[in-house]
Parts: sequence; structure tokens; C-alpha cells
Amino acid sequence: RSSDLDRGVVDMFAQNTTYSREVITQRALEFVLKLNQQDFDNKANSKYAPLSQCSGLSKQQTFLKILSLDLPADYRSFYYLYNRNGTMVFEVSYKGMLLLAERAGFNCDCELVYEGDEFEIKQSSQGDYYSLKRKNVFEHGKIVGAFVSSEYEGKCKIYTYTFTELETSRKKSKAADSPAWRDFAADMYKKCALRKALNIILSKTDVVLARQIMEDDSEPEVQSTKTAELDVDDKQAKFEELKNQFGVTVDVEQEEVSE
Repeated sequence: RSSDLDRGVVDMFAQNTTYSREVITQRALEFVLKLNQQDFDNKANSKYAPLSQCSGLSKQQTFLKILSLDLPADYRSFYYLYNRNGTMVFEVSYKGMLLLAERAGFNCDCELVYEGDEFEIKQSSQGDYYSLKRKNVFEHGKIVGAFVSSEYEGKCKIYTYTFTELETSRKKSKAADSPAWRDFAADMYKKCALRKALNIILSKTDVVLARQIMEDDSEPEVQSTKTAELDVDDKQAKFEELKNQFGVTVDVEQEEVSE
């Protein structure tokens, strides 16, 4: 598997991104180990298409997307990888979306609303406010909807979704009838709502996210001498160039389980 991201590819990334060669090499090793582990974990699954069979170009493009977003390749499953007809497909998970939102300064939470609950929203120029009163905490009725609260710089924005909207997302997902939906439906509906809200939040904060990804002093391992040589506008332009060239997308309807 050393050919997945060989020395020439690492050098190419070092020349065309703001990351040092050492950082890229470390991230490349983590990436290859993740591919190997996923293939090993699914070797008994006859329906699984191995990532090792994906084209070299799609692997390189996927790695650049992950590098650009600075998503760790660990057990927290911040993203999913698939082999789709020989092409590696990359999707940011809801956990990854939460991480990107938090890096940009957003604090998000989600709650379901059940039949019999008293839920109210008040809107003002200072932000949204909500109140939720449950008649029975331990025996819920039917789910009637969900809301996501997103706080940013002291202001709160509330996103609401009806049960019909959540159910439509479930039906459109590739895992609509999975064991997770059967056994943990409440959690999965919350994930649907979070995905929808986070997709809106992240789509409106490209500039904030781009700067945060490339300037985050709290993660020194992603810093490099090349980064230091660029000003804010140059770094933002470079990120946008790479992002537009290789494409970074978030699939709000894809519901996968990483429990």
C-alpha cells in the first residue's frame, strides 16, 4: 500500500499546499493506516468494496480534501470513505461537521420534540430564545419534530424541523432500514436534524472555516514554515483554490452509523 501516497505525491502536496512535508507525511501515514484498517474490518463482508481497489487519483484527491479540512483519521469517525465503482468517495460525518462548526466558534445542540411537549421560540435582534417543557420525561409520545440551537458570539439561532422532514431524510438515506434506525431511532432522528442545520451553518461560514483551518494555533502539528510566509488573504485564496479544484462536499442526507 506504499504506492497509495508515494514520495512524489507527498512532495507535490508540500509544494502546492501550506503544510510542511513532515506534517503531510504523518497525515498520509494515518490515512493509509485508516484505509488498511477499514478493509481489514470488513474483509468478511461480501458486499463491501475494498478501498484498496480505488484508483490512485481518487485516493490522492480524497487525501487532499481531508488534509484541507484537517480532520483526524481516528476512532471518532469524523468522515466516511467508500469505494464507488473504483472511485474513492469522501463524506464528512455529522461528528466531523460538529468539529468544523466548533472550530469556527459555533456551539450546537439538538433536541427532539414529542407529542405533548410545550415548545416555544422567541426571536429578537439579540438572537433566538426557546423554552421546552416536557410533561413526562421518561415516557415520550410520538416524535413531532426536532430543533437545533446554534450559539455564535453570544447569539443563538434556532433551526426547527418537522417529523415529516426528518422522515424524508431517513427514507432518502442509504441506511434507511438499518439496525441503527430500528434500535436507536431517536438518536438517528437527532442526527438528521443536526446534519440539516450544520449544512446550513457551514455553507454560510466558508471564510471563517478556511481561516480557522489554516490558522488554528491550538493545533501546532498542522503549522509549517510555508504557512508563516503567507498572509491571511493568501492563505484564504490558497484554500479556496484547492477546495474548488478538488471539491469538498457534505452529504446532508447520508446517514451512516459509527457507533
